[in-house]
Amino acid sequence: MDRNVTMTNLPFIFASTQSVRFIVLNMQQPAADVPLVSVIMPVFNAENFLTIAINSILEQTYSNLELILINDCSTDGSLALMQRYLHDGRVKLFQNPINEGVIASLNKGLAQAQGKYIARMDGDDIAAPKRIAKQVDYLERHPNCFLLGTNMIEFNNQRILRYWTTPKNHAHLAIKKLFNAPFAHPTVMMRRQVFEQIAGYDANYPVVEDYQLWVAIMEAGETANLQEPLLFYRKHADNVSTKKKDVQKASLLRLYQEIWLSQGLVMSQDEALRHYQLCTAQIEDTSRPTDWKYIQNWVSQLHTQGFNSDETPTTRSHRFYFSFYLGALWLRCMYSHYSKWGVVVLRNIKLSLLIKLPIVAVLVWAALQVGKYIWVKLKYKKYIKF
Repeated sequence: MDRNVTMTNLPFIFASTQSVRFIVLNMQQPAADVPLVSVIMPVFNAENFLTIAINSILEQTYSNLELILINDCSTDGSLALMQRYLHDGRVKLFQNPINEGVIASLNKGLAQAQGKYIARMDGDDIAAPKRIAKQVDYLERHPNCFLLGTNMIEFNNQRILRYWTTPKNHAHLAIKKLFNAPFAHPTVMMRRQVFEQIAGYDANYPVVEDYQLWVAIMEAGETANLQEPLLFYRKHADNVSTKKKDVQKASLLRLYQEIWLSQGLVMSQDEALRHYQLCTAQIEDTSRPTDWKYIQNWVSQLHTQGFNSDETPTTRSHRFYFSFYLGALWLRCMYSHYSKWGVVVLRNIKLSLLIKLPIVAVLVWAALQVGKYIWVKLKYKKYIKF
């Protein structure tokens, strides 16, 4: 069958191509006055959580969307479960002929997307009912914004674990990208036109393909983040980032070097390792004082060299945020490895950093995060099925 044939108001259609076999039912035309949103959801063995994930998209208050499901050769009941949703004309189901991984599945989904906007979703997460509506509203009102994320709530099968926040504006997001991924991947919505400039997800950055894509998009246009938790991220042993730590580390080391090179700082392999340890709070051998010494020296070097710009009120604000974020990472790393009974061992601290970095502001911020966590648990627990 010709892949370009129009398939409207037809029963099940099975069409074969060299790379993908897909199932489509009743593809709907988007409303003329409301932009279509394409939600991309790759699926591999997500049977236990898939129903609530799909329902959370199809029951959005914003209805003009298409849900693109890419089954990556699941060996559980995921495929049969997805087929039950084909009565909804907004659902499109694609089947990879072999297990190709999340990057290939995402790029295939992007190639099939028809919407003005593209949203990400995983088969084990839950979208808040107004997620799509709020993101579309923002992007419609801010035509220069290419990529929009949201805050999110992390949970497991027993409780809410964490409230993930990320900066609101592009300038602060650009600072965060120097250390960590500036967006939570399953929260994002992007303009489809971005992918006319950027060739989707890059397979050369496995596990951190999203981080690399955010860096590329941020060089092309403005980005932002809604300061509201509109996604519930499920933490479990089968999360890709949990299972592939070594692959993630190798990709991050390479990406850190490229990001900082674009800022004019040549980062050696050893410096990239220290940066990784700082940003992830993962010190390989805490018994060696030299490891912590090197990390603290790296923090001091970044504070001196990492943000160079002509002094203006705006750059002063950005410089403070850079120092603030650097201080937060330093304290987290120190607290994770060099504290006893919740008290940091003072002999391990480089005292000059206490003077250089806005530590008081970081501690106040941390206290506020505790309050936000309690508020989130009370307000949003109703959305989560443990």
